[in-house]
Parts: sequence; C-alpha cells; structure tokens
Amino acid sequence: MRKLLMFSALLLIGLSFTSCTWIKCQTNVDDIVAKVKQKNDPQNKAKTVKTAIFKYRCINGLEKSRLTILLKRPDKIKIMSRFGKEFWQCAFNGKKAWEYSNAGGVRLLSGAEANEVRLQAFLLAPSIDIKKVFKSIKIDSSEKIAGQDCWKLICQPKDGFKSQAITVFVTKKTDLIVKVIEKHDEAKALITVVTCFKNYKMFKGFLLPTKTITEIDGDMTESTLVGIALNQNIPDSVFTAPKTFK
Repeated sequence: MRKLLMFSALLLIGLSFTSCTWIKCQTNVDDIVAKVKQKNDPQNKAKTVKTAIFKYRCINGLEKSRLTILLKRPDKIKIMSRFGKEFWQCAFNGKKAWEYSNAGGVRLLSGAEANEVRLQAFLLAPSIDIKKVFKSIKIDSSEKIAGQDCWKLICQPKDGFKSQAITVFVTKKTDLIVKVIEKHDEAKALITVVTCFKNYKMFKGFLLPTKTITEIDGDMTESTLVGIALNQNIPDSVFTAPKTFK
C-alpha cells in the first residue's frame, strides 16, 4: 500500500476539486473553493469528462519508475507502477479493492487499505460531486508555505470512508493548492503523507501541477506529469479483480 500512499495526495488537484459550493456554513470556504475550481478548470470542462488517464515519471533516490492512473466516473480507479522488472497495481472496481505485484501475487484488500483505495476512486473521479465524499470543509487558519500566504483547509471525509481528515493549503494570491497533508491507518500505525505541488501548467484545458513531491516518513518521491488523456474508452473489465476474487 505504500505505493498508493505516495500518490494519493493528487486527489484535490485539477478535475477533482469541483462542485464544492454546497457548503453554506462558511461563506469564506465557498469563496476559496470556487476560486480554486475556476483556476484549475477555467473552461468548466470537468463535468464533460467521463474517463481520465494520467501518466507520471517518478524518482525516489536512485530508483526511477513510471506511474499510470486510470479513472472512470463515478468510482473506478486503477493505479499501475513499473520499476525495471517490478510491476505493481492497485484497483477499485466499484465494489472491491485489490492489489497485485509480480513479486507477491494478488490479494484482496479489506479494512483500512480497502477504504483508502475506495476514497481515492471517489476523489479522483472525473466530475466528482465532492459532497458525496466530504461531510465538512472548514478554514483552520492562515499559514505561510514556501514563503506564500495560504489558507489552511480541513476536509473531513464522510464516516463511511473511515478516513482521517485531509489538510489542504491554498495560496491566497494565486488560488492554487500547494500542499496536502494526509494521515493513513496502515498496519496498526498512523502514516503521515505530505505532498507539495509545483510548476502548474495547462493540460487539456486544465491547470495542473507538473511536479509533485511526496514525503512519507522521510522517504521522498518526485513525480513529473508527462501526459493526460481524457474521455478515452476504458472498459469496466480493466478495473475488475482477478478471477479468484470475482
């Protein structure tokens, strides 16, 4: 699951941070979220996207790998990573979550692991309705991140996801998400994932960070966005678990 944690903080970038103005309890939150959406999706195209494919080049120390994320609305996700001869993938097909590696074979995910994959499936899905995921978003404070004044937002997933709150930092000047902090329950330990987003550029009409730096317990991975494909035909079978787990 560590590979999944490395990239899960992509969840509030680009296509996913839309349709948040349902939160009426705090006008400032509505304003911030609306500005983020307008900045990342200036043409309001997210609602037209049914599938998305993201491709990254990743560096972790001397290790270089490639990452591909396949998404299908509303809740299907598949993450694939390749390093040399090592291949790893993780998926949620709308009902079940599973993981496979050519070194360890395939296994069905349950408990906290399954919840994390399921949460990513909802959050990264094109045209996500964020109110189906978060029960609240509130302003916690204002902080400086890399010299920039930022709003600190606390996003609390709904109880059904059994997930820790997600902290999101949005710059006051540019309305861009520059940092996300997540906490994941993994093997009876709480893992903190800190991800920074840099070098925003336009891809297919969306303003997205081309560089993502993720740190887990001092282990750092730098990911570079190299390609995006939208509304490609992705059969449901792509996300289906192996026959032993159907």
